[in-house]
This record gives sequence, C-alpha cells and structure tokens, in this order.
Amino acid sequence: MTQLHKGRSALPQPLSDSARSLAQALNHEALDREKPHARRQTMPGFADLARDIVEIWGPHPGAVGEISRLLRDMGRFAAGNWAIYLEATPGGLTTARMSESLKRTTVSGPGRARALLAYLRFIGYVVPAPDVGDGRTRHFRTTVKMREAFQDRIRRELEVRARLDPAIPALLARFDSDPSAFDAFFVTISEVSFANMELAAPRKNELDLFSDRYAGLIILCEMLQRGEPGDGFLPRGPLDFTVAGLAMRCDTSRMQVNALLSRARQAGYLIPTADGRERLSEPLLRNMEGLIAGTTDMVIGCARIVMGGPATIFD
Repeated sequence: MTQLHKGRSALPQPLSDSARSLAQALNHEALDREKPHARRQTMPGFADLARDIVEIWGPHPGAVGEISRLLRDMGRFAAGNWAIYLEATPGGLTTARMSESLKRTTVSGPGRARALLAYLRFIGYVVPAPDVGDGRTRHFRTTVKMREAFQDRIRRELEVRARLDPAIPALLARFDSDPSAFDAFFVTISEVSFANMELAAPRKNELDLFSDRYAGLIILCEMLQRGEPGDGFLPRGPLDFTVAGLAMRCDTSRMQVNALLSRARQAGYLIPTADGRERLSEPLLRNMEGLIAGTTDMVIGCARIVMGGPATIFD
C-alpha cells in the first residue's frame, strides 16, 4: 500500500517509487501518437469496455450522476479529486495546497483555488475544519456527502474493469472491510497523476475542446451513445441527436449545447454526413479511445499497488 509521506512542503515529497514506476509505464504506453495505449485497445472486448466506461462518464439522474452534474468542467472535477487527496496527506486541505496541486497538474490555474474551494463549500462538499497549528492557515475537510459521491464513482469505475485484472475485485472487497482503502487508492492515483505530469509535457488534443468547457465532456459522452444500431463503438457513422435532447439529458441549456457544437464544427471535430446528420472526426475518436485505454491502465496499475503488488500494467 502506498505510504503517506511526511513533510512540510506544499505537496508530499518525494512521490513514492511505485507511483513513479507506474507513471513511467503509462508514459511508455502513451508514446504511440497514432494510437496511444495501443496494447489495451487491441485486447478482446475493448469496444464493450469503452461503451461501459462512456456510459459511466455520461449523464445520470439521481445520486449516481451527482458528481457529473455538480463538477461539470475539468477545473471543478480536479478540485474535487485533489480535495480528497490533500485531506488524506500531511498538510491537509488548504487553499495553498490546492493552488499548488492545480499548478502542478496544469488542469486549472492556481489562482482559481480559492474560487474552487468556495464552490465546493457551496455544494456541500467541503466545510471549514477546526483550526490546527498556529491557526494562521485555514484548513478544510471533505463532507460525508462528497466522500460517498466519490466512493460510488470510484466503485463503478472499478467494477466495470473488474474482469481485466484480479487486483480490482480484491480492492473492491477491501473497500467493504477496510475504510482506509478508499483513501489509499485516492492517494495512489493522485501521486501517479503528479508523477505523470512531471515525466511528460502536457499533451493538447481534440478532447480539450470538450473537457475544458462547462458540461462539455458529459455532452460528448451522451453524443457517443447516439450511434446507429450496428455501428461499432466508438461510433464512426452518423449520430442521432438533437440540441434539445442533449440539453435535457445533460441537464444544461440549449444555449450551452449550441455553443459547444458550434465550436466543434468550426474546429472540424463535428462533420456533416450525406444524410444530413453529423459524425465525430477520427482524430477526436482516437483520442477518446486513448483516454479510455489510458485511464484503464492507470486504474489497474493503482489497484495493483494498493493491493501490495508491483507497479505494472501488463505482466
């Protein structure tokens, strides 16, 4: 299991050897620019796996879809992730540590840390913590509401990949018997993310147009589930969607959907088809497949580490 590091720096230093080893393996798998994480994608059943993962990432009513509804852009989603990680590591959850996390991962500007923490307070995900130390640094703590939402999301992400590696069902069983296992997994996957950022320059691709915008990734995932019967997954043919339908299912406005689709058309990511509908561009689809494969490789590697195994993806 990953050890929590001691120290007074903004973030735990150094990162664990296992996190660095897994990050190196992930970067190696991502080197193929035409098809990142190609080994995962060529394994039997990848299309079905992709369909199941996109369904998880898409919109859902009720408690199942709470995180997607409340944390609708990468900045907010990242802040939620880092909040749990920072609380579980020495130094706790503070504005300064949140700012450093956002800066190191380049997901959102460090100047947004205060605003993001204020938003997490507004939705009931964090609250002020009792003063610690000399009282000059304000600490926060995550709420039961937030932890239950993230635990449910992590469990679903693991369950859909459980057949791929024995470490995953073992970790799911650990969740039921050991309350600390959730934090251990979160610390591990966060450390690997930090190590991954240190090893590789930020990679911009077509997905950024969606993931950087409010509700963008949810809308994309909903569109991906609108392929024709008989089309593969991810669908290469025309999609059956309407602006009104996307707005309703993704719980956002038609104006928001129209603005996103307009940008996607201008960028060449949404292409007209002969029957008057539209399809997604091949580079966008390849990057989405790479994201699905890459996150799967990361989840498997982190599950192996938490369960005491080697920091590997493929044996």
